Amino acid sequence: MTEPDQVFEKYGFFSSRKGREIFSHVLETLLPLSVDEVTITYSDRPDESFRHINDRTRKILVNHPDSDKIDTIVGTFADGGSFELRGGTLTISVSSDQYNFDLVDSMKRFLSPVFPVCVFQNPYIWGVDLYEGYTRELFFETRAFIARNPHLEEPEIDIFRRDDGIIYKFRFHPREELSVDEGIRHLAPFFMDLGQALRKRMYEGLEVLHTYCTEKASFRRLEPRTKIGRDVKSILSDHR
Repeated sequence: MTEPDQVFEKYGFFSSRKGREIFSHVLETLLPLSVDEVTITYSDRPDESFRHINDRTRKILVNHPDSDKIDTIVGTFADGGSFELRGGTLTISVSSDQYNFDLVDSMKRFLSPVFPVCVFQNPYIWGVDLYEGYTRELFFETRAFIARNPHLEEPEIDIFRRDDGIIYKFRFHPREELSVDEGIRHLAPFFMDLGQALRKRMYEGLEVLHTYCTEKASFRRLEPRTKIGRDVKSILSDHR
């Protein structure tokens, strides 16, 4: 597994779906990659490890009969990086000495109705990618809040369509100094709530983020009217 002080980027994907659906989605997406080893820990039996992943191993894992008794699934990638699935959270770590571009590019497949929120930190900034099902009204109404920035360390919002979904890409600096694991756990619920607000076409949380990216002085004076607006403002740093 990747040691904490070697992590270059770490991603946390969050789901509210049931165990079997999460389990199948993760394995069907991960196993076609160059997975080197997988270890499963159970609630009622000894751990089980799989090495030299091949087609037969993939079939065994995807069709596992007792997925409801699995506590965690951890594994490593042959080209660098590691993953852990625990409950409704999938974390993927990429180390600085074995940066796996194919893995990072493939992770966009996880962002979906099954895992609608991805929180991550890289050396420059914190980020959240949020998936919402596509509707024409939601897409065109929220695109007004795009605020792109070419600098990796600066906050931004990008909004674009991918297949049957809308991707909301947020980059920001959180108000609190948090470790990677603390930050991932702390930030995820706010953006799950933001997704619920967007589905109701309540956009103040998005408006707060846009003001944060574009008008820092106005952001400091901002007094949101709604709970989601106040919650979003509470997590954002008002310093560059």
